[in-house]
Amino acid sequence: MDLGNLMEFRKLGKGAFLAPGSPCTLVIPFDGEMWIVDPGAYPERGEELARSLDKGKRKIVLITHSHSDHLAAIPKLVELTNAVVACPYLESCSARSVEIRKALDYGAKRSDKLTKIAPALPIRIDESFNPPCKLGPFESIPLPGHSFGHVGYLTEDGLLYAGDAFFGDKLLRTVVVPYFIDYEASLETIRNLLDNVRDYRKIVPSHGPVCEGKRAEDILRANLVTLEMLPKKAERILERGPISAEGLTAHILVEGGANISVWSLLISSVTIKSLLSYMFDEGEVEPIATESGILWKIR
Repeated sequence: MDLGNLMEFRKLGKGAFLAPGSPCTLVIPFDGEMWIVDPGAYPERGEELARSLDKGKRKIVLITHSHSDHLAAIPKLVELTNAVVACPYLESCSARSVEIRKALDYGAKRSDKLTKIAPALPIRIDESFNPPCKLGPFESIPLPGHSFGHVGYLTEDGLLYAGDAFFGDKLLRTVVVPYFIDYEASLETIRNLLDNVRDYRKIVPSHGPVCEGKRAEDILRANLVTLEMLPKKAERILERGPISAEGLTAHILVEGGANISVWSLLISSVTIKSLLSYMFDEGEVEPIATESGILWKIR
């Protein structure tokens, strides 16, 4: 594999390379082509990738999901290399459309001043697919929860790029409430990963350390415990009286030691709203309409 001097790549064995970052980017040469997973959060990274990879090989870009921090490097990479971009079918509309992306991520169209963690750029999608399916050196596998159509990419020798299906333990401690648009699906995804963790040679989360064996098991278990504790935290706060979803979010963040900001409340409240819907379906809570808006209480 011809790697330039602009980027530092970490060898993961079996011909796989990782460009560090948040998100990190997986690169695997296969059948005379370069397969690139989740190029990253900024146009400059797309340019660095283009200059660092073998210029004589066709480039295929795969994305785990359609959040902007995983997409923003793609337009520049495509411009410089004419790369082909493939995307899970359920993520394709929000990858193409910034407006749909923001509405799905936050529940409505939002100001760039509120939502900007990476440049929100429309992406040209050349191919879309329904997982599980074979894609070059990978098997795409469904890992929903962080987004509805989120996928991971698994190589034949057991290297799993898991995207944002789970997070590094340091990030978990910082954010307290990780972003999952579908609370119930995220529980199932993380439990399935935990059940099969010993089958993977290495697991690569987009925002966290490359892990394997007991280390991978510990990180996945930390994610599972974080999610499984949320209903208990919510119930304890709701026992004090009815509260809005945003108010509940703020209490959970403060009690967990997280910093409160408009941005942290905006992001974390998505998870809490999904949690409340799950608890409502389970018969544990119910909403009430008040002059102060929708409040939630213990049923």
